[in-house]
Amino acid sequence: MDKITVVIPTLDRRESVIGCVESVLSQTRAPDEVVTVDNGSSDGTPDALRRRFERRIRVLSEPRRGVAYARNRGIDAAAGQIVAFIDDDALAASDWLAHLEACLTQTQALGTGGPAEPVWEAPPPSWLSRSSKALSSIGAFSLGTQRKPLNSRREFLIGTNCAFRRSVFDAGHRFLFIGAGRPGFGMEDVEFSVRIARIGPVYYEPAARVLHHIPKRKLTMLHLAASAFDNGRKKAAIGRPLLPRWKDDWKGVDAWMSAFSVAGYAAQRASRRPFE
Repeated sequence: MDKITVVIPTLDRRESVIGCVESVLSQTRAPDEVVTVDNGSSDGTPDALRRRFERRIRVLSEPRRGVAYARNRGIDAAAGQIVAFIDDDALAASDWLAHLEACLTQTQALGTGGPAEPVWEAPPPSWLSRSSKALSSIGAFSLGTQRKPLNSRREFLIGTNCAFRRSVFDAGHRFLFIGAGRPGFGMEDVEFSVRIARIGPVYYEPAARVLHHIPKRKLTMLHLAASAFDNGRKKAAIGRPLLPRWKDDWKGVDAWMSAFSVAGYAAQRASRRPFE
């Protein structure tokens, strides 16, 4: 049986990352290694992790700010033949690793990942709950209820719930830091999963669930507009085409977000700045 390393990047979320680590250590399929990577916290996160978990996990640091750098630091340190990723504001369902491992074993895929079920800090507005595009933008992610290989032109995995074989990283693949747009509106996980799906099969596994905390500040039109604009900029920076993901992209909230994505895409293309 392959060894599994779980990598958890973290920044200034001392309490939530402790809960995340506890959920990972409580798996029905226990991880062989847990690596947390602090990305410059000012709230005492590394010391808190060391005190709480002592030698049960590894606590590393990455001074270059950006979740891509933190994930790559974890990849470089990982000993497992499978490297799984979860974010510090998520909790893994007790059978999360078991389902990721089963999918990789049964499909022989290069990678897999599952949904992020929202845990709302405040009740979401009805218009947001009806939009798959808006939900995905704030971290409430699903590609349906069936296991399936990714369509690399329109589908992707998210960094808070994915796993890849060591062979992917041994071949030189890493998460790219995409400097276009504002920090915190990431596209690194999208770019990475799409890139790997073009090399070999990457599967979506709906049974591999994590619970993702969605803060109140994300439940606004302003946040969604900023996110859509920045995602457009990042897509242009990495050369990813703007393609409709769902039929609803042409109406309602999704169409409104698509317009901001197009504006960001155009702004980045006009700037001609590299992504790193």
